[in-house]
Amino acid sequence: MALTSIKRRAAAVSVAGAAALALGAGGVAPAEASAPADVSVQKNCPSGALCVQLRNTSTGKYTWKDLYYCKNWYISGKWVPTRYINNQTSGTKGKFKNHDRKTILTTKAPYADEKVKRTIGVRTWYIKPC
Repeated sequence: MALTSIKRRAAAVSVAGAAALALGAGGVAPAEASAPADVSVQKNCPSGALCVQLRNTSTGKYTWKDLYYCKNWYISGKWVPTRYINNQTSGTKGKFKNHDRKTILTTKAPYADEKVKRTIGVRTWYIKPC
């Protein structure tokens, strides 16, 4: 009887895990969960944009911002960049900057789809797509 109980719990956990993965695929994940592994399937970054995935530090929810204009975009303190897709014109690289507007990360050239290291993400205050 104890073995049957364990099997039922394992099945319930498996179903709950599948449901959590399905929610994560929609862009919503629990605060402790990591970003989805293959975001390129989930996000089509428009031509000419630097697309940045941001995680809300209060809620754990993810959102995407498409940055086009060549200016310093302020990232509110509650948002942390976790991934970027550079779909700008050939050779154009974006810059992640700290509070002093010093570059702490330069993106790879198009078409790059990369994770942002947590240590860089938490220090990012501005993003300049060019």
